[in-house]
Amino acid sequence: MDEREALMEAFPHLIVCCNFTHYKGFISVGGTNFLTSIHVPNYPCLAKMTLKCSWPVSQLLSGHDTMLKEWIQSDTLTSFLKKLKNLLELEMKKKPIVHECQEDFIVADSFKLLMSDLKKIKFHNIVSFSSCLKKIQLQKVDASNRVHVIDMSVGEAYPLDVVQIQAFLPDAALEIIRKNSRVDKIYNSFVEQVLYLQRTWDDLDLIDANCCVLDPEHPTRKDMGRRILIGKNVSIYLNMNYEDVSAVPSITVLGPEQSVQQFQSTLARNEKLWDSDSSTVDNLKKVLDLSSFPARENRCADISLVHQEECLICFALWMDGEMPNLVCENTRCGSPFHTTCLFQWLQTVSGNYQSFNQVHGDCPNCGMAISCPVPK
Repeated sequence: MDEREALMEAFPHLIVCCNFTHYKGFISVGGTNFLTSIHVPNYPCLAKMTLKCSWPVSQLLSGHDTMLKEWIQSDTLTSFLKKLKNLLELEMKKKPIVHECQEDFIVADSFKLLMSDLKKIKFHNIVSFSSCLKKIQLQKVDASNRVHVIDMSVGEAYPLDVVQIQAFLPDAALEIIRKNSRVDKIYNSFVEQVLYLQRTWDDLDLIDANCCVLDPEHPTRKDMGRRILIGKNVSIYLNMNYEDVSAVPSITVLGPEQSVQQFQSTLARNEKLWDSDSSTVDNLKKVLDLSSFPARENRCADISLVHQEECLICFALWMDGEMPNLVCENTRCGSPFHTTCLFQWLQTVSGNYQSFNQVHGDCPNCGMAISCPVPK
């Protein structure tokens, strides 16, 4: 049995984080549970170790500073705590703790319950916790060796107070996790979501590694969509299906109308070729009739390619939940616009006119004739 196993066996009511530098919990002495907080920054070496305990324990240890320092210099943490426990037992026989002081070390039932729930989580998944356990950080390492972290903020009336959580997961996954009220149940639900999304993340990692991703610029595990460059001035917006990770993702083609129609026809013709056993990257090549994707290293070589699909008026990809759906028909221009943006622009320019449900004017970029339907 190594030092860590010996420590956990001798003091089962201590919670330890994964790197064995922080400890929080109870040391049982003569039937009394003393709340203790220990920081060992250089574990397994005890140098610079700090021990925080309740006022009654401090009184019992008064006058033993020299002995405690000697133990820190020569002992393992397990040995130190065993000696500390024996010393407290001896001192309690000499100086019984008076009833009035018990409130200093009697811990609320909610705290004891929180400690009990944390003990159900394996120590290597506990990243860190604050001294009062108000902040807890847990982790799960998946089969692809990706580290996923969940942060929890715990209220004093645990578990009645809602545990606040933060994690880089899709909103739908977080909604499921938030249905739980206990820390161990929250963590188990978090792990279930990580395992469920593993295939999706494998696919997205392949996309990030092999494709020219225009948006998001710095994707996180929360992001289920990617805008991918597939040709000159043409991209697709790919959105993975959270409800069914094996389903065909939604694909929206963005760019000049002629190119969009061409790729949309190709998609419609080849959609049946999608193979759920293949990666999304390989499937995209098949359904789009692509031998390869534009080189990822050329992502920022031409800024016009990167931002070609963003609306030329508002300089954004999304507007009220919609992407640009109008494109200047001038092949040398091909500027994209949101219908609302172009309509408002054309209305402000004198000389433009409306015929039935269409507003006619000049393209804000190249000056060629352009028209826009009146938004509903």
